[in-house]
Amino acid sequence: MRKTIIYILVPVLILLTVFVMMYVTNIYEVEIRVTPEQLFADNSSTVLIEVYPINGFGMKAPFRKINATFEITSGKELVDIVDMKSESGMLKLKAKDTPGMVVVLIKPEKALLPSEVRVPVQPNLTLMIDEHHQK
Repeated sequence: MRKTIIYILVPVLILLTVFVMMYVTNIYEVEIRVTPEQLFADNSSTVLIEVYPINGFGMKAPFRKINATFEITSGKELVDIVDMKSESGMLKLKAKDTPGMVVVLIKPEKALLPSEVRVPVQPNLTLMIDEHHQK
């Protein structure tokens, strides 16, 4: 009886381990999240760009990180880099006081092609209203 349980339990554990490795921790895709999707030209608005791995179930792969390089190709004068961690795929930008469009080229380690993220820097409406009232 004891040998029968071992003969069943060992293959089940091996299959379960292979299943977890193939579908839960394996990276199938890379996603980029931009939070929030826009900035405001107020010298304090920030945006967080994250690159994270997706597993076979379409969820974030546990215990995995993606190395990514970030390059601001357009609108570099509109933002300051607050924090950049290439080893964990994270970039945090802070808007200056000029509206426009910031374009970031992201090259994830596990992706075939680089991705381009566009972050609009909207004019700060409170400054525009104050200037209008001063005239």
